[in-house]
Amino acid sequence: MVRDGSGSAAVHACNAFHVRTEALEGFYESAGALVASARAETGCACFNVRRELDWARRVSDESQQLVMVHQEWRSAGDLEAHTRSAQAQQFDRALVEGSMLACAPNVSIFGPAMGPDELRALAGQVRAALGEPGAAAASSGPLPPRPPPLAGAEQPQPGRARAGSRERSGGSSLARSGSGTAAGSRPGSASRGRPGSASQTGSRGAAGPRASSSSAGAAWR
Repeated sequence: MVRDGSGSAAVHACNAFHVRTEALEGFYESAGALVASARAETGCACFNVRRELDWARRVSDESQQLVMVHQEWRSAGDLEAHTRSAQAQQFDRALVEGSMLACAPNVSIFGPAMGPDELRALAGQVRAALGEPGAAAASSGPLPPRPPPLAGAEQPQPGRARAGSRERSGGSSLARSGSGTAAGSRPGSASRGRPGSASQTGSRGAAGPRASSSSAGAAWR
């Protein structure tokens, strides 16, 4: 597990953007400036942008292009510092002011990669929780530590289901992703509106993403 000097676990942020075809030029220009800036920031181990290729089950179509951003930071604090950087804030404004997105972006936070021993330990933990025979022996090894929550992250409440698995941060734009789309969802053509417009406040249906309000472009990092 990758750790920094304070012992905090590395975190990975994965972001999915459905970029309007007519806004691709501006998006790529803004993303290029962001990548150059982010890779020079303290704690950045990886900051890559990828676009979906043409394949049988592609999400992209003639009206929008799916673009994925993968980030790796040495700690949650480094990620939080990035979200407050001038270049990241400028990218947010470009998304909103240029109405670049067909729907709200999807943001997910992950811990470091797990190896065979860690996965077996987690399987033993699940068996123990279910009370299955032999669970104690299977789960006797050390379990991988959980990555630390982001500053101000909302903690799950007993007896209350969470709306999605996304971490929420009080002080950064990561907190404004509550209505983002699933990475593999195709924006519905009938109800696609500009991010932040009234047409994006309703549901797109079971298979389509739920649009956000005026923060649609600001929950990406």
